[in-house]
Amino acid sequence: MADAYEAMTSDRPYRSELTPAAAREQLLAGAGTQFDSGVVEALLRALDRQEQVAGHSLKAPAT
Repeated sequence: MADAYEAMTSDRPYRSELTPAAAREQLLAGAGTQFDSGVVEALLRALDRQEQVAGHSLKAPAT
């Protein structure tokens, strides 16, 4: 799961990197189908904790 997030947020020859917020949206969209829902939740919690430590936002903007 972390490798999928890293791949999404890294620049690739075939596409530009996604923002952290866009990558989170992709993970949530794939939860329960492409990705295990529990693992997605765990990764998002870890990213939230990392955000708190780093002092910046990785969350998708509120709609």
